[in-house]
Amino acid sequence: MNIDKTLKVHTLINYFSKFFNIAINFYMVRITIGYLGDEKNGLWATLLSIVSMMAIGDLGIGNGLKNRITEALARDDEKQVKSYISTAYITIGIISVFVCIVTLLISKVFVKTGFGYSDFKGALYIIIIGFSFNLISGIINSILYAYQKSNLVSFGQVLNSLILLLGVFEISKLGKGNLIHISLVYVVALILSNVILSGVFFLKHRSMFPSISAFKKDTIGSILNLGMKFFFLQLCGLVLFSTDSLIIANLIGLTEVTQYDILNKVYNNLTIMYSIILIPIWSAVTYAYAKKDVKWIKKILFKLKLLLVPFSLGVIGVSIFFKPITILWLGDDKGIPVSLVILFALYTIVQGWTAIYCSIVNGMGKIEVQLYTAIIGAIINIPLSIYLGKTYGIFGVKLATFVCQVMPAIVLPIQVRYELKRSEVNESVAHND
Repeated sequence: MNIDKTLKVHTLINYFSKFFNIAINFYMVRITIGYLGDEKNGLWATLLSIVSMMAIGDLGIGNGLKNRITEALARDDEKQVKSYISTAYITIGIISVFVCIVTLLISKVFVKTGFGYSDFKGALYIIIIGFSFNLISGIINSILYAYQKSNLVSFGQVLNSLILLLGVFEISKLGKGNLIHISLVYVVALILSNVILSGVFFLKHRSMFPSISAFKKDTIGSILNLGMKFFFLQLCGLVLFSTDSLIIANLIGLTEVTQYDILNKVYNNLTIMYSIILIPIWSAVTYAYAKKDVKWIKKILFKLKLLLVPFSLGVIGVSIFFKPITILWLGDDKGIPVSLVILFALYTIVQGWTAIYCSIVNGMGKIEVQLYTAIIGAIINIPLSIYLGKTYGIFGVKLATFVCQVMPAIVLPIQVRYELKRSEVNESVAHND
């Protein structure tokens, strides 16, 4: 497999897909706020933040599966690939049922009110069940990444956004601000897009279709050994990146959640534009590392750091014109302070730098150091967010997350240099022997 050619082709396709997807998502923000209103939209964003935590319910199997399949493909071991796929689907199927039941029971016990909205609990239950099914249907994304078909994953995301857009248009004809209706549309869009992707892949790779006979208990251990590390990494990531909306909602107010959500949408989309380049890097590094091609990994790392320069300039440019962009987009600036815009810009640039090294260490499967920094960040994030949030409002909550992001930005580059140097020495020793 020519890794460089595959990366170029898929990166180009990913860019076209992402541009289209971002355009849809920006428009979705506008019509969703129009449908729900500022306060209820803040509640909807909070609801998604709560239930997105279920994404870790696969215990890291998806990420572990991605690496294991890529390694097996590098060895041309198709029998092992089928075993990995079959074992993953059966295991996730059992886990998803368990996660759904436990999450529903927890929500019934702890969610007594819905911030004054009667449709909140019904929407919550729909999202929980939908996300549980998505744990199974979403495995296809890991498989496609392993097969170096990240372009199809991007297509699935566009398809998801289109279905969601059409769905919201339709429910807007039925009335205004119904959380149950929008949650149904959200779940259908999420699962249907993954089902279509699964059909496309397995029609072309019929021999890889999951079967009970290909299920192997020892394969679970192989996937989970690496997957559990990714699971704890995801768990820490949830604390770092998915609790801000909850803290703002409870500490400051739902209207402020909408402000935060608007900033997140803008800067997350900028991050997405850069991460398009990184999408196929993870599996490509896994493939190159399995082939002991350290030279290629060093070359791609240098290119990624160069590309961070135009990304950073783009972030600065958007920040300078943030107010007119928001007015053009939403009709007014929503009262977002300049200081918060600057903080989000700095955070986004640091996040872009860190993402480069995360892709490399994830591809190598050497995620222990990343995990340790994430655990430290997760431990201090919530208390620091609450403390700073009480003093500085939304700015303080985001500042706490920024502080937690600085550590991996410093530590991971050191680790990557060490791992690459060690691999070169080992390869040199093996060659001399």
